[in-house]
Formats: sequence, structure tokens, C-alpha cells
Amino acid sequence: MKEQWTDLSLQYLTLWTLHLALSNNPRGQNHFKSIGGLEVLLDGLGLPSINVLLLRNASHVGYERDENPLLKIFQLHVLSLTVLREAIFGNMSNLQFLCENGRIHKFANSFCSLSFLLQECEQKTKDMSVQDDRQIPVSDLENQSYVMVERSFPLPADASYSKLWNEYVVKLSGVLCSFIVAPENIKHHHVQTNIGRIGTSISAAYGELSIKWVMGVLLTVFPCIKACSNQKELPKHLRVFANVLQHYALDAFTKILVSSPIRKKWPESVAITIKGFPGHLDKNMSSSSITIQTNISSYEILQMEVISFVEFAATCNGIADNLPEVSVLLDALEQCACHPDIAVVLAKSLLHILQLSPEKTITSFKSLCAVSRVLKVACIQAEECRRSGNTSPSLESKSLPLHGGQRPNSKKMGQSWFACLDTCMGLFTKFFSIADDAGSLVLCDWTCIDCLFDLFWEEGMRNHVFESILDLMKLVPSSPEDHKAKLHLCSKYLETFTQIKEREKSFAELSINLLVGMREMLTTDPAYYQALFRDGECFLHVVSLLNGNLDEVNGERLVLNVLQTLTCLLENNDDSKASFRALVGKGYQTMQSLLLDFCQCHPSEALLNALLDMLVDGKFDLKSSPLIKNEDVIILYLSVLQKSSDSLRHYGLNMFQQLLRDSISNGASCVVGGHSISGKDIRKIFALLRSKKVGTRQQYCSLLLTTLLSMLNEKGPTAFFVFNGNDSGIKVKTPVQWPLSKGFSFSCWLRVESFPRNGTMGLFSFLSENGKGCLAAVGNERLVYESINLKRQRIQLHVNLASKKWHFLCITHSIGRTFSGGSLLRCYVNGDLVASERCRYAKVNELLTSNSIGMKINLPQNEEERFPDSIQDFFPFHGQIGPVYLFSDAISSEQVQGIYSLGPSYMYSFLDNEATPFYDSSLPSGILDAKDGLSSKIIFGLNAQASDGRKLFNVSLVTDIAVDKKSFEATVMAGTQLCSRRMLQQIIYCVGGVSVFFPLISQSDRYDNEESGSSEHALLTPITKERLTAEVIELIASVLDDNIANQQQMHLLSGFSILGFLLQSVPPELLNLETLSALKHLFNIAANCGLAELLVRDAISCVFLNPFIWVYTVYKVQRELYMFLIQQFDNDPRLLRSLCQLPRVIDIIRQFYWDNSKSRFAIGSKPLRHPITKVIIGERPNREETHKIRLLLLSLGEMSLRQSIGTADIKAIIAFFETSQDTACIEDVLHMIIRALSQKQLLIAFLEQVNLSGGCHIFVNLLQ
Repeated sequence: MKEQWTDLSLQYLTLWTLHLALSNNPRGQNHFKSIGGLEVLLDGLGLPSINVLLLRNASHVGYERDENPLLKIFQLHVLSLTVLREAIFGNMSNLQFLCENGRIHKFANSFCSLSFLLQECEQKTKDMSVQDDRQIPVSDLENQSYVMVERSFPLPADASYSKLWNEYVVKLSGVLCSFIVAPENIKHHHVQTNIGRIGTSISAAYGELSIKWVMGVLLTVFPCIKACSNQKELPKHLRVFANVLQHYALDAFTKILVSSPIRKKWPESVAITIKGFPGHLDKNMSSSSITIQTNISSYEILQMEVISFVEFAATCNGIADNLPEVSVLLDALEQCACHPDIAVVLAKSLLHILQLSPEKTITSFKSLCAVSRVLKVACIQAEECRRSGNTSPSLESKSLPLHGGQRPNSKKMGQSWFACLDTCMGLFTKFFSIADDAGSLVLCDWTCIDCLFDLFWEEGMRNHVFESILDLMKLVPSSPEDHKAKLHLCSKYLETFTQIKEREKSFAELSINLLVGMREMLTTDPAYYQALFRDGECFLHVVSLLNGNLDEVNGERLVLNVLQTLTCLLENNDDSKASFRALVGKGYQTMQSLLLDFCQCHPSEALLNALLDMLVDGKFDLKSSPLIKNEDVIILYLSVLQKSSDSLRHYGLNMFQQLLRDSISNGASCVVGGHSISGKDIRKIFALLRSKKVGTRQQYCSLLLTTLLSMLNEKGPTAFFVFNGNDSGIKVKTPVQWPLSKGFSFSCWLRVESFPRNGTMGLFSFLSENGKGCLAAVGNERLVYESINLKRQRIQLHVNLASKKWHFLCITHSIGRTFSGGSLLRCYVNGDLVASERCRYAKVNELLTSNSIGMKINLPQNEEERFPDSIQDFFPFHGQIGPVYLFSDAISSEQVQGIYSLGPSYMYSFLDNEATPFYDSSLPSGILDAKDGLSSKIIFGLNAQASDGRKLFNVSLVTDIAVDKKSFEATVMAGTQLCSRRMLQQIIYCVGGVSVFFPLISQSDRYDNEESGSSEHALLTPITKERLTAEVIELIASVLDDNIANQQQMHLLSGFSILGFLLQSVPPELLNLETLSALKHLFNIAANCGLAELLVRDAISCVFLNPFIWVYTVYKVQRELYMFLIQQFDNDPRLLRSLCQLPRVIDIIRQFYWDNSKSRFAIGSKPLRHPITKVIIGERPNREETHKIRLLLLSLGEMSLRQSIGTADIKAIIAFFETSQDTACIEDVLHMIIRALSQKQLLIAFLEQVNLSGGCHIFVNLLQ
């Protein structure tokens, strides 16, 4: 029948009858299938061949001329599908029949056969029209049995045909969708098959199968439709057919999804089906402008509907997951990455899905690696966005034309690209913010990391991307994989510094932002990020930023940020400092050259402040007493300071001086000045003092002298521990057997940097595992001691330890005997007993395992519960501690004094051969005896010099208590420094010893006269010229103080004799009260040393009792001088007998303190003049002042007479009276003698000596 033009009405009537018979008739459906009706009906869905449509046949005669057979064919095709629908609807068995043996493919071909037939018809018509002017062979006519006739139906160009075709495809699509949805729910116009029917109960299984069957049909139909297209577009009628079918399919699926949300799997198939839609988000058809009834592109409407449906399916509550839907959208997003208008819709849809169904979507994202795929799309869009700013031929070929064929302008395209890029980044950010493990997921996906750093170069996205990178950097790794990924991320971050310099002209701003980000991370977990950045070779990348051409404004900001970042990277991290030192050299030599190149000799105050921050590992604040923690910065700081302006040099040196002032810790870090100085440094200083450029300038010379004096005034041990008060102290790991027979003693040299406002600082603790033992802590003007055993006793002693000053502290605790009054706790400071009190001794038999010095004391928890009133508010010791000893005996007061007399630098084993350089007089017995001395009582001895890294050695030679020296183990904590230094007094011999200072005394007259104007940034108070001689003498005194080697040199070289000779050449104006005071200080040091007897004699005879030095000085100086001598002779009469007897006094008066200058012995009769300028530089005191001085000298003579009168005294008096012409002097001497002889015993002795010398007539002869 299909090949013959039989009566279409008859076919229509037959099919309609079947429709009525099968509608809502399950039995009829089954019977129809059993008689083969389904197979016949499925075969009859096809249409006549193309030849029947093109040629007029004899069976055509019955139709009217104006009646179009195509309409009948359309109606017949729709009715055939309707009958098939009624034959299977609600019948599981019949539907399964259609799903078997390729019937889905067969049905699909029949379903769209008319569309393909029309396509073939149009092509054949075109081919036949080409032969209109040609003669057709007769044989062909006979063989083919047809002739050319006029067209029997309108071709697609006919406007009426378009309407007819549109109505057909609407009805056809509705019938197909009615296989799964009731016809009344299908959106179409005037469907003739829409009649009332009683609802049939449909099983869930049938529903699932019907959906799969329809989707199978669509998956077959759409590829066939797409195959009919040429390279450019589909034929118009096929486009209409595909678009309408897609609209109806999407509507049907949506209604099913709304009405049956409990179905679990079918949306997956729907999503797969949508992929098969012809032209679905296709690149080549995305710009089609097909208008059906509106001015809006039907394809764009379809796109929105497809995306909306997938979005709705993905967010439906009835599905377990939305993996298929998300997969479809992601695939589409990747396909449309170069089409921003489509991609932005897809990205927004994914974002909406993520917001509405976060849990399911997050799971799907993870399974599909969605984050990396979205970021890849964003990278493509970023590249296109950059290219849109400068249109190129390649870009034009890919640009999408607007409706009407116009090209989009660059600005509009750039905005589209950016909008799409922004949406993709918003999707990434949303996922990153709501997924619990999103950070780890993104971190471990190196593709994501690479994409993020690619997007960093998109200026509009930079801040957004940078925040995401920082968030990833701040994640805490939970596995080795996370750590490896974090290191990769860190490396990419650091590599960006190099890329910025290559890709960006103004790279300073971007570099600063990256550096700020690094510092932000370092504040969260310094130790972790310091190690992470160090492993990523951060120092190389950061320092390289300084190697380039920098403008003045941005360059300085960049340099400051580099230094601030380096400060954070190095802060309190020895490993990082060692790594950085290995890169840039000791003293940061490479940094020096880079900074100096940048500064161009113009460093700023901000740069100096940044270096000060780096110096102290943080913010430099003088009020908080900062400590130097990075010694390498010192040289860097001073190098930059050398290139600074004068005002900045003053500022920088002032800051540095205040940093060092009264801080041994900072001095130890500097390793200069009072802490350690080499012979080379000393030679440089003295070379400057002797040079004409410096040595003749009062200001420079005084600064150098003050510097030397500050070095010499530094006291304390040469080796000590520096405790910063934070995680500091010494941990003795070797168990200690506590002394049980004689008690114990603890001694050390210590210097407190500062006391805590409340609480105490731990001094030592020796405790067993269960908290038994003893401990001690120091506070402001107190020492707290606890003895803990079965009972606890706490003692508080008043002990005044001044801060910033070295003290020798010794604590002894004796074991009380029967009837002895109990155990006694004693405390000694600087060798003297300052406090004592009865205290129970802790006899602990078990080993003491918790032993520390200078640490925060932590009692075991059970002990805190037992003794709630125990010492609380413990802090680590903040200050310095020198050599430490623990003895197995309560040593005596003499032994304590002996240890103190050895000095703070003694750190050995108390053997005689070791102690010689440390004392200049005999020590108490029982100190250095190898058998019975202190050596045999040492449990352990610790000092900063006996160390290897942070490990300390025990200096004890004999360990009969419980400690094996080889196995002894003690370590210092992280907050403790080991300082070993050499005092200037100890190495002054490198430049000649104490005598090196002597030439400076005679050099003072070369100093130029300078105005003493003070600079705004003056570091030191200007020293006047008159004070310089006193400065040199104080230097000599400091060199001799507590240094037996220098004292011996002073004696062997006749140092005071040389000093007296040099002082004779000093202008009288320099021999002032300050100089005299310095000489007194020198005398006191000499009087208290081991060579006091020898040095004091030299000092008095050569300096103090040398009138050649003092005769031209002012009266006040001379009066002070002789009053000092009177006091010294009064304190030690032996000196008077040997140095200043009456003949010596009379001789001085006759030569220097005469009243009449006519005597040939008179000295100083004329004013003292400068040898070159002849300017008067000194005069004797006036007559009245000279008379007063003479009386002071005669009081010395009177003291000598009262002490003893000899023949020499009588002869000297007689000789003076006989030769002197100075009446005033004679009267003063006579008054002195008469006053002395008022004492009867002295008168008797005087008369005896007079009789021995010739009797009283010698005085009578004087009257002549």
C-alpha cells in the first residue's frame, strides 16, 4: 500500500478505529500484540517513496486539483504514532516488545522518515530541474516508467508549507512525549488525538522503562538529524523539527521530574540524552539566528531550557546524586570555553546548583575533578580576555558574529570574557568556601595550583586569585601528600617573584603584595612557614628583588618590605639564619652590596629602622629593652651607616649605643668592645690616637679615650651564660646523688638583667622524680629556698642583688648534728655572709633526675597538690650567670671568701697550678689542696667555655659522689647564649701593655682648641681639653685594676716614675682637680693590689710628692694634694718614715714654697711659659696661698717628728736655719718645731738628739 496511492481516507479510518479499540483496553492491547499487530503497525509507520511523491500516478485521479496530499500524509503519520502509543501505554509487556531486537532504531527511523524524505525530495527536485532543457532518452522513460510532471506538493520555500510543517512537527513531538506523559499535559495546540479517557494506573517499572525507551529513540533521532547537516548549518525544516522536538522533550522530562521525584536513576539517562541534542551548545551553530515567532534566537532559548532542565534535575530532592547533570554541564563548559556568552550561563548554572544542593554537588565535583576543569576554562577565558584587548586575525576568526553578521568590538568582547572569567572564579571560590576538604583537594591537585598562578597575571582577577592562593598557603597539612603539595605551592609562590620582574614593568607593587602575603602567613605559624619557605629557597627569590633597577619611591618601599619579610623569615630560627648566612655570606656581605647599590650613598632613616628590626628579630623598641638576636645584621647595619648622611650617622649610632648600654646580652652578641676585642683592633685605636688627623683633635681623641675606658670598666667573667628569660636555662640530664653527710653548697657569679614585677626567677632546682629535693629562686631583694622531703619548709632570706651588676652568690646548707641546733642555711654575697636561717635538710636517697639552673621551676603535679603554698609565679632567670659549682659539702666562710678572691673568670678545678693567674696574694687554706681542698668536693662545675655547641662539660676532676665525668650530660636551652670573651686588660700586652698609655699624657698639649658646641645628635657629652689627662690616668687605673700581670709590668717598668716624669711636662691647666682625682683612684687601686707595698711607694715619691709636677698648679689642687698625702701618711705611718721625713719636707719648702725668691735654691720665681709661643701657662699661687700650702707641708714634718726624731732631722733643721734667707719660712718652721715640742716625750727625744749633735749652743749660734 505504501508504494501505491491507495485511498488515504481508508487508511485514516482504519487507524482511527484501532485507536478507539485500543484506548484504555489492556486486553485489547495484549490481543493486538498476540496477532502481530504491533509488528505490523511498526512496519506501517513509514511513508511512500520519493518516486511516488514526484510522479503523478494513475491512482492520483481521485484527488482534487487544489487538495494537497502532503497534509493527509502528515495527519496519517501522526495518527499512526498515536495508535502505537495506545497499543502500548501502560502495558509493560508491549513496551518491552518495542525495546527488543532493534525496534527502537526501527521506530526512530520511521519517526523522522518524513523529515528525511523531504530532504531527499528537495535534493531530487534540484537535480531534475537541471535537466529541464535536455532531452530525456526514451529508454530511460521506458525503464523508469515515469514522466516529469509538475510538483504535487509545495517545497520548503513556500510560506504555507512552513506553517503546515510547523503544525506537523508540533503534533508529532507531542505524540512521542505522550508515551511517557498523559497527552493532556503536553504543551501543543489542537491535537486531534486529545480525547477524554479514564486514567490508567501505571506501574513504576513501566514508567522507568518508558522513559528509557523514549530517550533511546531521541538518542537515535538526533544523531541522524545532525548527520543531514552540511558544514555550515542544518536545513531549515530540520532545524524546526529538531528545535520543537527538543523543547517538547525537555518539557516532558521536566514534568516527569516534578511529578515523580522519587525516581533515582533516570535523570542520568536524561542528561546523557541531552548530550545528543543536535546543535547542543555546538561551536559552529552558536551564532545561528533562526526566528520562529519571536526576534529572540530559538537556539538561545533552547540553550537556556537545556541548561535550566539540567540544573533543575541536579537540584531535585529525589535523586541520590547529581553526578550526570554536573558532568554534562562541565563538559559543555569545556566545549564552550571560547564562547563567553554560553560559558557564563553554564558557570552560573553550576554555581546555582552548588548553592542549592551543596552536599551532592561537592561530591560530584570531587568525582569529576571539577575544580581543575573550571580553572582550566578560566585560564582559557583569561587568555582570550587578554587577546581581546588587541584584536588579531586569529582572534577575529574565532570571534562570534552578532545577529545580523556584525563583528563584536574589542571592548564588548573583553567585558564578556571578563564576566565569564569572574563567574568561573566565583564558582571556584564558592566551592572552596563550603567544602570541608576543598582546601586539601585543591592543594593536592597541581593542575589547580598551576591554573591559579596563571590567572594571577589577569589584572582584574589578581586580588581574587591572590586571596585564594593565600588561603591555600594557610592550610594546615594533614598528610605527607599535603605537605608535598604545600611545598609545590610554596615553590610556585616564590617563583612568581622572578616572573614578576620578567613580565611586569612596574613589578615593585606586585612584589610588595606578595611579600606582605608571606609576612601574613608567617604570623600564623612562624616555625612551620619559616621551614616551608626555607625549603622552597625563599631567600634566593626574596633577595633577588633587590637586584634590579628601582625607582626612588617604589624602590625604597620594596627594599623596606624585603627587609621586613627577611626579618619574619629569620625571627628566632637558627636554621633559617644559618641557611641565609650560607647564601649571602657571613655578615650578609651580598646584602651589603645590594643595599649600598640601591642606596647610592643616600640611606634613609626608615632603612636604618628596618635593619634595627632585623637586628632584634622583631620590632625595635628601646622602651622594651630589646635584645640583639641576629648578630650578622650588625656588620650590615654599620656598613649602611657608613654611607649615610651625618645626621643619620648620629641617629644610627645613638640607637645602637642605647641598644648596647647596660646590656651584656647585646654586648655579647656584638662581640666588640668590652666583651671581646682583638689586638688588631687595639692597635687601630692607638694608631688613631697617635695620628695627626685624629690625635690632635680633642673631640675625636676624647671619644676614643672614652671608648677605651668603657672597655676597661667592663667587669665580670670572661665566660658566662646569657639567659633571655624566655625558654632559657641549663638542663642537667645526668642524675645526681644528693649529698647525705655534710650538706651541699652552690656557688655562681650572676648578673640580673631585670627582676619580674611579681614572682621570682629560678636559680636552681635539684629534685627527684617524685618532687623531693631542694630549689632556690631570686627576687627583688630576696632569696627564696625550699627544702622538700616528707615535709616541706620554705625560707625567705633578705638578699640585695642589684640589677645590671655582677655578684658572687654562694648558698650553703649544712646537715645538723645531734644537739647542734639543726641544719643551717647560709647565703653569701661577694664573699660576705648576708643572711642565715635554720632550715630542714632534704635527705633524699633516690637519684635526683629533675635538675636545672636558671630555668622556670615546675614541681610535679602531685607535689603541687601536697604543698599548695609552695613557691608560685616562677619565671626563667633573666640575666647572666658565670661559672657554676655544686659542692658535696657545706663549705666554710673562708672557703667562700677564697672562691670569691679568685675572681669571676675562674672556671677550673681548684688546683694550685690552675689558680696562679687569678690571685696575687695567699688564699685561705683548704681551697687549692688536691686532697682536702675544694677540688675533691665538686659534684659538677659548668661554664660557657667548657662546651661543644649546646652541650656542656663537667670541669670536675674527681667524681666520687655519683657522677661519671664521661657520661655527664648537661645542655643549654634555646633561649640561652654561650658567651666567651677577652677583656681589654687581659690582651693589652699585644700593644705594649700598660706603658702604651703613657705617651698620651704628654700629647695633650697638641690638642687644638675647639669650641664645645653640642650637636643635636651627640652621642657622648663633649670632653673638655682639661679633662683629657684625667681620662688617660683613669685608663691606666682600669688596666691595673684586678690584673696582676699589668701590675707587675707597672712595677718592672717603673711605671710611676715614668708617669711622674711625663706629668712634669703637662701644662698646669691640665693638672686640675679631675686629674688629681684620677690619680687618687690610681693610687687606691695600687694600694689594694698584691704589689701594693712597691707600687704605693713609687706612686707617692714619683707623683704625689713630686713638687716639680704641682708647683705651678692652682692653690685648690695643691691643697687637695697635700691633704690627701696627710691622710695616707696618717693611715700608714711606715710610708711617712720612708718617704716623707722632716728633711724632705724642709727641702721641698725651701725649693718650691719659699716666700723670698732671692734664695739660690728657689724654683718657680718666674711664671711658666710655653716653650714655643712663650705664652704664660702657669704661675705659683700667691704669697698667702703659698703660706697655707707651706703649713700643710710642715704638718707632715710635725708628723714625722712626732713619729721619731733622728740626728738627720736636727742636722736638717740647723742647716736650714743657717742657710735660709727666707724669714717667713724660718718662722713657719720654728712655729712647727715649738708646737711639736709641746709634748714632753717629744721634747726629751729632741733634746737627746740635740746633745748628740753638739748641744744647745748650736741654736745660740743662730742668733748671731
